[in-house]
Amino acid sequence: MMNKKGYLFIIGILLFMLIIWIFYPFILNIFFESNNDRGVFGDSFGALNALISGLAFGGIIYTILLQQGQLNMQKEELILQRKELELTRQELNRTADAQEKSEKALSRQAENMELTSKISALSALFNAYNNSLHRESGLNWEEREEVKKKAKKISNSLEEYTQKVIK
Repeated sequence: MMNKKGYLFIIGILLFMLIIWIFYPFILNIFFESNNDRGVFGDSFGALNALISGLAFGGIIYTILLQQGQLNMQKEELILQRKELELTRQELNRTADAQEKSEKALSRQAENMELTSKISALSALFNAYNNSLHRESGLNWEEREEVKKKAKKISNSLEEYTQKVIK
């Protein structure tokens, strides 16, 4: 990037060249009186004209090469951005997978907590039936059998819920 002094220098050179171009015919009239002398003088600058044209062409070629270099740098930067985007996409996929696994684990944990609470409730109920069987509660034989059936049913439910928790 060119700074302010560089722009002022270029503008100064362009103004100087414009002034010389404007006053060139008047200067030629002062130094050369005849048109033939002016023509010979002008022809002597033919080589200089070719040199300046060649330099201008070289400047254009140099500008094209600079632009090509810039385009190559932009191409490499674009490739790096695409790679970074792909890595970001992969990382997001891994994060989403981890999130799903975490969600499944939390869901499983909630299920286990529910089963555990059911087991605790059934255990308490089972203990209450067992206590009523073992103490002298005044239950007759039929009532005792009914309590035993309920206790057995609760015991089976406990075993079933325990197996679910273990899985």
